[in-house]
Amino acid sequence: MSLTGADDSRTTPAKYPCPCCGYYTFPVSANTNHGFICRVCFWENDAFVRNTLDPSVCNHGMTLQKGRANFKKFGACVDDMLQHVRPPEEDELSGVDEGVNF
Repeated sequence: MSLTGADDSRTTPAKYPCPCCGYYTFPVSANTNHGFICRVCFWENDAFVRNTLDPSVCNHGMTLQKGRANFKKFGACVDDMLQHVRPPEEDELSGVDEGVNF
């Protein structure tokens, strides 16, 4: 409960887009943190990737360009991770738009 009497437990936390699949699966900005894995494409957020051709240490050297191509081709950033991904949920279709399109 906040000081104003509003029930804060009902607020939905902000969601930010995964730079790989574009669905709003991250609880933090892609540019400010790392260590979160997208449950839709299995891309691990890497704050040090600044363009689509930068190798991502968090994703074993894969570039964002390759991860996006893989997601479009077979539904995950890496084919070995297909067993761990799922379709986006309703609340992951929109969120905080940061223009993370590189």
